[in-house]
Amino acid sequence: MDQPEPADRSREVSSLSRRELMAELTDVTRRERELAVEKMLLIGAACDAWSGIDGVDEVGVDVRTLYGEKLVTFGGDGTAEVSEFLKLELGPALGLSPLAADDWISDVQDLRHRLPKLHQLCVDLDVDLGDARMVARETRNLPLPVCLTFDDEVSPKLPGLPTGRIRSTVRKEVVRRDDAAEERRRTQLASRYVWLDGRDAGLGTLALRGQVDTRDGHAIDQTLNTLARRLADLDGVDTAAWDWRRGEYRAKALGILATPQAAASLLAQDPLPVDDAGDPDVSRDVEADQGLRPACPDQWGDEPRAAAGGSPRQLCAEHAAEVVENIRGGDHVKLVIHAEAADLETGRGGWWEAFDTSATSGEIAEVLSTAGKVVVQPVINLNDATVATTRFPNKAMKQRIRWRWDHEAYPFSTTRSRGRSIQIDHVNPHPAGATCETNLVPLIIGTHRANTHAGFTSKVTGPHSIQWCTPAGQRFEVTPDGTRRLDPDTGKPAEPVPRDQCALTEMLHASARRRAEATGPPG
Repeated sequence: MDQPEPADRSREVSSLSRRELMAELTDVTRRERELAVEKMLLIGAACDAWSGIDGVDEVGVDVRTLYGEKLVTFGGDGTAEVSEFLKLELGPALGLSPLAADDWISDVQDLRHRLPKLHQLCVDLDVDLGDARMVARETRNLPLPVCLTFDDEVSPKLPGLPTGRIRSTVRKEVVRRDDAAEERRRTQLASRYVWLDGRDAGLGTLALRGQVDTRDGHAIDQTLNTLARRLADLDGVDTAAWDWRRGEYRAKALGILATPQAAASLLAQDPLPVDDAGDPDVSRDVEADQGLRPACPDQWGDEPRAAAGGSPRQLCAEHAAEVVENIRGGDHVKLVIHAEAADLETGRGGWWEAFDTSATSGEIAEVLSTAGKVVVQPVINLNDATVATTRFPNKAMKQRIRWRWDHEAYPFSTTRSRGRSIQIDHVNPHPAGATCETNLVPLIIGTHRANTHAGFTSKVTGPHSIQWCTPAGQRFEVTPDGTRRLDPDTGKPAEPVPRDQCALTEMLHASARRRAEATGPPG
């Protein structure tokens, strides 16, 4: 069949309606996934074809080298051996370096032999191949039996999740199953670094890069937030509608940390009010006697300034040392760790709330041994749906909704529901009367505006299920477990689209399906 000329195709695309454009983009994305899957299957077939060594090529020419060709294992425990020189054939065929080809072989072998269910989800276009390769790399250090159990329990949960949520889900589950996680954590601690990168330098700026201890990272983040807020207060900036986590004030705060007396001067003030997440609450005004009184040292301001009623003064080094001593190693920092009882009993660890990263049992033990105050709070029962007698949800309801919906309730969103940009909004308009949790979801301001004013519609279709319809006719069902695409006309789950496949692809699909049904790796 003749392919249309680029100019003709451009004119054809420009004539499409908004709805037709979105449908075309969806179809193109599906075809991209099909091609990626076919590449994966072909690489798997190449691994099978290069699984032996006979020293003769396909035209009968002796190809033995002086030292011989060896069979090696690409990927994790349990993957089949293939020729060490396959990467030298595969790399040029893919237009990649041998090292990149090595990565492809390792990932495909892991998917075939260690993650057969995830491999099948890729074949069925339920999980993107890029996400599946990421899972293969995250699970590579797991022993084969543990990885197969991981595949049985975790892989079915991945369809409908965006990349960021797949990564966080997989990392949490890997730590729960990895007996060597604590040992690897200590190895990584020995590789920490912080350095200035001049490659991304701007006019008067440098890039700062590094890897630090998780607890130190949380402490630095919260300290920067506190300092940034107080610097903004000094400048008279209205922080009520300001994302003070980003921007120049956090950068200024980092510079202030280079001068201990200056940092201690700001941290010496009475603590700011905080919200449930331990962050400074910008929705509440700080009382007059909690404002900044000491003058601002020259390190962060042009002129010393004092709050009304206060007298300008500089903190001396002795007072700064006293302030730091009173902080006692981080009492001003709130760290939240989540762990299941079974994981604590088996020493599997948990995860940090702030950045959704894993916490090993060793980290938890260190926190409990050094924390100034430890609060143990049981898990909230999220199966109940409570009702408030007012239009707006109370604090307890907001907390339950944020835990039930770990991310924003919009298709494929990766915005954490406990972020400061999230609001708890009604799905169906609710002008007055009682408010039920089933009609409340976490949304960012932009999504709420689109739902209210821009033609995006949402409706409750179940206890924890929302159906979205965009102005261009796209329909999605969103639950706390992920997103499912719906037919634009019927609103029912979209049927799989038949795919035209060559004979080789058909054969490889059948082989992949047989592997998915097997109880263990192929022999």
